[in-house]
Amino acid sequence: MVPTPVWLADPRAGRAVRLTIIGVVDRRAFNTYGIMTAARNVAGAGFPRVSPTLYYFTAAPGVDSHLAARRVEAAYLPHGMQAIVMAEELDDGLSPKQALSYVLEGFMSLTLLMGVVALGLIAGRAVVERRHAVGTMRALGYTRRMVGLAFLAEALFTAALGLAIGGALGVILSKNLFDANFLEQNMALAPSALGTFMPYTPLLTFAIPWPVLAIIDASALLATLLATILPAWQASRIPPAQALRYE
Repeated sequence: MVPTPVWLADPRAGRAVRLTIIGVVDRRAFNTYGIMTAARNVAGAGFPRVSPTLYYFTAAPGVDSHLAARRVEAAYLPHGMQAIVMAEELDDGLSPKQALSYVLEGFMSLTLLMGVVALGLIAGRAVVERRHAVGTMRALGYTRRMVGLAFLAEALFTAALGLAIGGALGVILSKNLFDANFLEQNMALAPSALGTFMPYTPLLTFAIPWPVLAIIDASALLATLLATILPAWQASRIPPAQALRYE
């Protein structure tokens, strides 16, 4: 996000300090609210001193975070300190969304697999139903390689067209779901630093994972090629004379 300056003041002290917001953390994932900053940054506002109850530690490179948390708890056991790993807290907060994403990815993979199998079956059936057409092509001078490549090109074109249509519809559906999010639709009034009210707009960005989509599309095309290479080879091996006598 773009750094946003704000003024923070204590009504009892009557002084204000200027801070710069550099990020917004989802309260549902972080389980906190308010402004997070160092005490020295608000020292000039006259806030009453409050004893800190929350400390942040950074583990040294190569040190396991879970082991470090246990050691901190053991060192401050008489004070009842509880240490948590921030990465786990964030993962727990985002786990429902991640689980939904995994389920959708599983359905998508299953759908692609079914589509590839269907293309393989259609290609095998086309070899049987188009024997006469294959014989005519061979009689006109088409080589075995050209006949096989024609079947492969047809299957790959069908798969590419399906991926393009499905990808476009998926992006449109994802964008509609993103726009339908109540956080995006909500224009609730939030108090500003000057005491007035201003519309609250969450800083969410719709991003399309192009590298992941490219890998999925390439894998689907490769699977289509593997599923149709045998029917294409069978079509290329059809004798022209036998195919022209077939009815």
